[in-house]
Amino acid sequence: MKKAFTLFLLVFVLFGCSKNPDSKKEIKSKEKIEAAAGFGRLADASVFIYKIYPNSKRKLIFKEKTSNGKILSKIGLFDIYIDSLEDNSTYLFVVKGGKDWDINNDGKKDKLPTKNLGKIRALVKGDIVRTLKGKFRVSYLSELVYRYGNKRANKFLKQQFSNPLNVFGFDAAENENKLSKIVLENKQSIIDSLAKNKNPILLKIGSIDTENPAGSMAVFKNYAYIAEYSAGIQVVDLYNISTPKSLGYMRAADYVSSLYLKGHFLYVSDSNGLAVLDISKPDDPRSILRVDLGGLRMSLIKGDTLFAANSWSRFFALDITDKTKPIVTSFLETSRVAQDMCIDKNRIYIADDGAGLKIAGINKPKKPKIFKTLNIKYANSVCCRDGYIYAADKNSGIVVIDSDKIIKKIKDIGIEKLYLRNKRLFALKNDGSIDVFYLKNGKNPKFQSTITTNCAFGMLFDKYLYIFCKNRGVSIYLPLFDKE
Repeated sequence: MKKAFTLFLLVFVLFGCSKNPDSKKEIKSKEKIEAAAGFGRLADASVFIYKIYPNSKRKLIFKEKTSNGKILSKIGLFDIYIDSLEDNSTYLFVVKGGKDWDINNDGKKDKLPTKNLGKIRALVKGDIVRTLKGKFRVSYLSELVYRYGNKRANKFLKQQFSNPLNVFGFDAAENENKLSKIVLENKQSIIDSLAKNKNPILLKIGSIDTENPAGSMAVFKNYAYIAEYSAGIQVVDLYNISTPKSLGYMRAADYVSSLYLKGHFLYVSDSNGLAVLDISKPDDPRSILRVDLGGLRMSLIKGDTLFAANSWSRFFALDITDKTKPIVTSFLETSRVAQDMCIDKNRIYIADDGAGLKIAGINKPKKPKIFKTLNIKYANSVCCRDGYIYAADKNSGIVVIDSDKIIKKIKDIGIEKLYLRNKRLFALKNDGSIDVFYLKNGKNPKFQSTITTNCAFGMLFDKYLYIFCKNRGVSIYLPLFDKE
């Protein structure tokens, strides 16, 4: 009996109190270090620390709160239980809410704090946190790395992201001299965007001068073609995107309205009709044909059919199987002057100004037929994606359409133009600002933020974001979208 009790006691000591490795609740280790978080320093912010597994799933292992204090160096601190981190494992630090006591990063405590509406993150290996010890930081720089990532970092951010110790050891007040030029020049805009939860963050990297406002733009390889109305088409070398070089203007018509790029052919809508340029030699565009269709406003292509709308309320279909000999196969009368068009499956949607949104069937592309008009008072823009249609009514807002029926209206007065990119709907307003809506659910756009530019007149998403100003000029941005 005594032997049995001794054996039971030994088993209990060895195994009875051991931690279950599959337990969902993490037990904090004894050894801890202090880390810091903030644009400057964030007090009373929630810190969530996740372990990331190879299948990309995450598990919350700790939750902390950043400190408050009378002096700046005591604000924004939180504990990391260092011997709970594995060197080769990846961890995600998420800092939300709180109050920033050094919003301008001058190393001095502000008189009043700034409320943080956004979040900043750091995705980092355990060994980096260990190496930095008490100098690990979750900052706006670690958030840029999280959004853009080392693998996708281009020439503007490679310098900044090359050394992870500099990224995750970055203290805004102490290490500003380590920022790359592009981040330093956009620092305050980055901080403002993050603190106000704006998305995407826009890093301005360059600009293009124009003689007139830009109405449309196309990018082919390292060259831009900008439609500048009466000034013609400006050709710009973008090899060095931060300092674009103008190669001059093509003045083939009195008035150039819009451009449409398909392969190495540039379709030009101008005051004389349609012109087609061969830009296989981008710095030396060659005109290959012209079709007189009156003052053309815009064009779209599906397969070997080009659809075009002119200023005389006419809508054309052209067979462009032979690029040198397009044939007009059909034309329709619209009630007003078409403002915008988009194609989705076997439909083409025409924003027909005060006459609503026209829907034409293009099962037979060369013989389109308008079969329905949706009652939208002032349809001035439209875009299509995955079966959902988004139309702008300048006087009321955004209209969401599914199966040719209006299913939702969103009040947002003053929209001039709609664009789609990265599950976002961008609404350019007549005051020069841009409202951004998130399209996680296509039928229910959710307002995300307003980007203040004071000049937005049009835009083009390519590798970069080009925003046309109302007066003149094109600003070039590197857009950083939130992954979540």
